[in-house]
Amino acid sequence: MQRNKLNNNDKDEDYYNLNLMFDNIEDSMKKSNIKDPWQYFLSRNVSYDSLNWKDRYSWLMILYYISDINDKNNQFNNNFSSIIKIIISIIKTIDQNPKVLFVSFNFLNEFILGDDVEKKEEILKYYDDIFNSLLFNFKKYSDDESINSSVCYSISDLLISFIENVNPIIVNQYKEIIINTVLNSIQKIHSPNFIQIISTIFNLQDIFNDKLNNINYYNKIIPILLNIFNDYYTDINNINNKIEEFYEDNEEDYYYFKILEAISILVMSVEKNIVIQSLNNEIKRLIEFTLNLLTKFNIYDKRIGISLKSLIRLIQCIDSLPSSQQLIQLLMSKLFFIINDSYSFNSFLDNIIIDNIITAIDSVSTLISDSNTSNLIIPYIEKLYRVLIESTINFNPTSSRCGTNIESKAIRLCLSIINIYFKQQPLYLKQTILESFQYIINSIGVDRKPVSVSIKLEVFSELLQLLLQLEIHLKQQQQQQQQQQQQQQQQKQDIINDITELIINLISKSFSTLQQLEKNNKDRLKGIKVICDNNVTNDSGDELSSGGSSVGGIGGDNDIDYNENGEYINQIEYIEDGYNELSNIFQIICYSSNSSNNENEDSENNSKTKIVDRFIKDYLVTILNLIKKTTSLEIKLNMICVLDYLLENNSNVSVFRNYSKIIELLIDIFNSSFPTPSIIQATSYGIGVVAKKSTKTLLFKPFLIKSFQQFKKYLLFINNNNNNNNNNNNNNNNNNNNNNNNNNNNNNNNNNNNNNNNNNNNNNNNNNNNNKNYGDAKDNVISAIGKIIKYQISEGFEITKDIENEMIDTFISGLPTINDLGELNSTLEVTLFIILKYSNLILNNQFYLGKLLETISICYDNDSNHFLGLTLILDNISNLLKPFKQEILKSISSLNIESKNKQHITTLINNLFFNNK
Repeated sequence: MQRNKLNNNDKDEDYYNLNLMFDNIEDSMKKSNIKDPWQYFLSRNVSYDSLNWKDRYSWLMILYYISDINDKNNQFNNNFSSIIKIIISIIKTIDQNPKVLFVSFNFLNEFILGDDVEKKEEILKYYDDIFNSLLFNFKKYSDDESINSSVCYSISDLLISFIENVNPIIVNQYKEIIINTVLNSIQKIHSPNFIQIISTIFNLQDIFNDKLNNINYYNKIIPILLNIFNDYYTDINNINNKIEEFYEDNEEDYYYFKILEAISILVMSVEKNIVIQSLNNEIKRLIEFTLNLLTKFNIYDKRIGISLKSLIRLIQCIDSLPSSQQLIQLLMSKLFFIINDSYSFNSFLDNIIIDNIITAIDSVSTLISDSNTSNLIIPYIEKLYRVLIESTINFNPTSSRCGTNIESKAIRLCLSIINIYFKQQPLYLKQTILESFQYIINSIGVDRKPVSVSIKLEVFSELLQLLLQLEIHLKQQQQQQQQQQQQQQQQKQDIINDITELIINLISKSFSTLQQLEKNNKDRLKGIKVICDNNVTNDSGDELSSGGSSVGGIGGDNDIDYNENGEYINQIEYIEDGYNELSNIFQIICYSSNSSNNENEDSENNSKTKIVDRFIKDYLVTILNLIKKTTSLEIKLNMICVLDYLLENNSNVSVFRNYSKIIELLIDIFNSSFPTPSIIQATSYGIGVVAKKSTKTLLFKPFLIKSFQQFKKYLLFINNNNNNNNNNNNNNNNNNNNNNNNNNNNNNNNNNNNNNNNNNNNNNNNNNNNNKNYGDAKDNVISAIGKIIKYQISEGFEITKDIENEMIDTFISGLPTINDLGELNSTLEVTLFIILKYSNLILNNQFYLGKLLETISICYDNDSNHFLGLTLILDNISNLLKPFKQEILKSISSLNIESKNKQHITTLINNLFFNNK
């Protein structure tokens, strides 16, 4: 828990210095030789209800101190509820000593801002008492100049925390009194915290989302703030002297910049035309004034962030920029300076500099997305892109920028620039994307921050899709300009070659990095220090020394990955995101050419299989081991998906030697994952792919019966699960009905009945979600059974007739597959195959026939174009079915579906098979 640092120069200042008080308590605890913090607290013999304020103060201070010490018997946590009740009673006392209030408010704020949700909720129960006490004491002590300002600061800090954490509906009840109280105080005490209250409350979109209703607040508050700011505006005669004063932490100066921020937030809370009519020239003057100040700030000046944010808001609220070209030139020049600054970071200034760079990047993003300024940025776009790439993404692993949000913000801005400005220049776009690829790949090779790696992979994925769209565009150009066909063909081939090498490079580096990050994360969670091996290499093969520091950021194992208590924050979620993006990239590559219909399709597929075969060669064994050993469900799922892509798209004969291991692994995971639909979906899909790909071999023979038995067990499992859910719903409905009958005349019981209704609805929603997930998994299981029937049994695999019929019955009974639409075409092909192969069985079973025809109809509705390639099969089925037209139409009428659906299926089957067109 991070302690607030307060510096005071008024009387009794020691009582307002928490750090000094904590040091005194620590010394006293050591001298007492009592190690247990709670026992020390009890031994002090001080009481919260003492008439002496110093006793109350000591009681609070000791509690405050021991709240951050490991308590073996958990006494502080066990008594937390009682402690909060006492503190609430203290702050409700009208004539409470200000020093006692100071500690009380700081104590409450510590837990409101902390990570312990239960403690936070316990405090928020008393929101009414706390709000009333804060507002009463805010007014009281902001009027009393003899009181130490720290009391007011502690009040405003807690008030801000409450506004941000309490339900906005509750804050809405107090907004009038909060605003009026603050407005009465801001001219008496020049506190940035007081102004921050105004900014915080008007940032609550749930309260101030109606711009028409905000006009009254705007008209009331803006004149007051402008009058205060104008005093500052006219007072500045020598800008340079004023700025130098700020290096001494000039709080008065910062107060005026917080006013500027509040003005900018307020003008954004009303319609633009209101600002233009009332304050257009005034806002333009503020813009010029702020920009002139901004150009003189150094990179470590904390006013940069607040000035930039205010400036960008103000720019969005006027009709046009004053001296727009000159203003944008000044602004962009400053933004370039901030983003590209080569200032040597040190530990004291790092956070301010990092915040300023992030704010600068956010400001550029806003200017680009705003229609009034996007065109004005065009002359600076190419330079901006270069600055972003060179200063933020292509970082040195020992730089302070490594592992901060700077990278993720910058790379997303690069993506915006490419989408907004470069899309109209296809050849330049291609060059830019490929260059971006290289920067991302280089940085991933040395990155040790999971969140950064996952974001880079996400952007790489988006750029890859954009590049594939570009290829389509170039193909269209080729068709329109036949005279340039040879030149365009060469351009296309170059793109494919570039993608191939880049993808192989990216996958290799990303996979290695993610594995290392997962290992580092596990070690850190165990308290093991992670030390860099100093052997990370770039693409040139040169070693990138990290100077012997531990992995990641400033000094390696820096506090970006640690909370305020110094505890390591589990990074597995970001690592999982990285694996997910890597899986997405593989999916894009593996399936990008499946729908191609052009003369270069063989070239595309060669590049695709080159990547797949290379990855199989280098990483198949590693993937299989990772699937077996990882404890992360998400990583396991993503690696199974990658394995599925490899199995389906490889041309590497050597992979067949591993098929037995792959099938066995997939079946084992399938068998142990019944409650996890996503794993069932991925593993059953993979088993089906192997059954299809190994048609001409005997590799699947030892696993055919085993896999089918597991599929049957799963279908029985989800059937029982659905029955249980239905029974639960019936029980909920029965309970609900009983409540309705018993609660007709009792208001309280009616409320309970409403709760039962809500619980019942929640249960139904949860059951629906579960059923949908199980439905996706079931569809893949049915599809896999179909692939076994078509590609294994049909190829002469010896199997008993009973098992063969059982498999056909299981497949047809599972139709139609309506959840996972991606499986419909595969299911259609098996459906048509079964009708032809097992015609006698099908035509003599009305249930089978109806199910198969319903499936054909659903598949046609989903993708009628797919039927264009099945003309011969459809003709054969038509010849087979024509003599049995009446029986077939009767089987449709027996389906347990709505009559309009029956009519639709009847019409479609007539058109497809009986020539009724």
